[in-house]
Amino acid sequence: MGLDRCMAALVLTRCVCASFSITVFLTNINVTTLPVEAYSYIRDIDDPTVAAMATLLILMSVGLVSMLEWLLGLDRFLDMS
Repeated sequence: MGLDRCMAALVLTRCVCASFSITVFLTNINVTTLPVEAYSYIRDIDDPTVAAMATLLILMSVGLVSMLEWLLGLDRFLDMS
């Protein structure tokens, strides 16, 4: 794995942690966000539901990026010359 991919993974991990911290403060007793609900579910119940949800979110993200690549051709946006 190249250095650029490692750095991207590190930045992505940092963004996810920061967004979770922000969403904790945006919830109230009537409204919760998906990350807070998933954390509460993991904390209280011991089953693979959250892992299945995470897998579906990853597959949907990969599918969306693949569809955008097919429709738009993202290589023109990534051209470094």
